[in-house]
Amino acid sequence: MKKIIAGVLCLISASVFAVEAIPQYKDYPANIYSGKTAPLKVNNETSRMFKSRLQDGLRHNKVAFAGEYALVSWGCGIGGCVEHTFVSKKTGQVIEENIVGGEIGGSLEGHKPDSRLLVTRHYIYDENTGSDKYELRFYELNNGKFSLIKSKPLP
Repeated sequence: MKKIIAGVLCLISASVFAVEAIPQYKDYPANIYSGKTAPLKVNNETSRMFKSRLQDGLRHNKVAFAGEYALVSWGCGIGGCVEHTFVSKKTGQVIEENIVGGEIGGSLEGHKPDSRLLVTRHYIYDENTGSDKYELRFYELNNGKFSLIKSKPLP
């Protein structure tokens, strides 16, 4: 009986003190590309619209994300507004998804050269309470596409 009670108490205390698992960079490893930088592929709207800026960033910026992607950023004309995208130094391909930067994307909170995990912070307006809220979003990059793996409301 003592063993059963001890087991139940352990389960209760574990659930009370459980820390919500936050994705870790080390759990999404990427090998860093060190070969020759590929020319920009001009094959989508972003690469056509910002060709010069992307070519410059591809040439001069180091691998910053997911083993092969350079981060390229530029102002978008509104106070404090910054656009971000990633360009593969290995293939020259621009990631077309707009999940960070600009007027609708979140702010870039974290990325590492040797990890496929991207962390952003997004603004959310709660219509029910009329309050502003923020949340962290954790994305994994696979085959040039982002997948949302977790959202965590911020206090």
